[in-house]
Amino acid sequence: MRSNQLSYAPLFDGRQCSTRPCSRQALPASRLVRAAVLVLLLSACQLRELLPEVNTPAPTPVSPTASDWQTIAPGLELHRSLATGALFGQAYALRVDPRLFQLRAHYEPGEARSFDNWLDALPGVVAFINANFFDSDFRINGLLVADGVSHGRPWLTRGGTLLLRDGLPILQQNQMRPWQLGDLQQAVQGFPMLVLNRQPAYRRSGPPARRSVVALDRSGRVLLLATPLLGPSLADMAAWLAASDLDIESALNLDGGGSTLFYVNASDPLRLPSLDAVPALLAVWPM
Repeated sequence: MRSNQLSYAPLFDGRQCSTRPCSRQALPASRLVRAAVLVLLLSACQLRELLPEVNTPAPTPVSPTASDWQTIAPGLELHRSLATGALFGQAYALRVDPRLFQLRAHYEPGEARSFDNWLDALPGVVAFINANFFDSDFRINGLLVADGVSHGRPWLTRGGTLLLRDGLPILQQNQMRPWQLGDLQQAVQGFPMLVLNRQPAYRRSGPPARRSVVALDRSGRVLLLATPLLGPSLADMAAWLAASDLDIESALNLDGGGSTLFYVNASDPLRLPSLDAVPALLAVWPM
């Protein structure tokens, strides 16, 4: 699918809300497991088509308690089982204080890496999540800035940008762009914005899929979130994020589906490999 077209496809086809073409490099996986998952997904989709269209309420948020968060280090907290209210919608979340940890983008133009290859390439990394959408040549869609070096062509009329200026994170809608490329130290772009000014920013209906999300809370902390299973629709994800007790100010959808990848270096490391190799990450590093 070409970059001027959008698709909202279910899990495991590698194209969740993606602007990249359909051809992707898949990682080795059990054919039996893939077949079983696909059968379940197809059955769910067929059942959905037989049922009447109804307006369903937004997912009821389940507020996490302080004991649900694992403190990995001062300024770094992990939650392994946030309930999004969607079927198979459990989410992982990492909350990062940008005054104590730094965020950096990593990109290999034209080269996609598996989860383990990225882990080997980034010794000492605290955490990472996949970032921009990309095409069949493994070149990112939108803008990515890694250590001051810019890649790609910025999206100016859709989606959003997480950027770092003077070490501080800013997450904003691209239509409201008050920045110049020369000012940026790190940046990644995604689509669509899910939360703006603490309100849901996306309401279009669509299928469930694995999700990767970056968000800022009202205290200026960065949250990285990923759903390991099917995940909610984009509209349900937006509604849940805005209504949750995470105090989210703004949130941006990153590439998902087969690209969703998440790692946290804890005493019991959190490892969520992607089904597809990916060329770009957003990583957390010690200061």
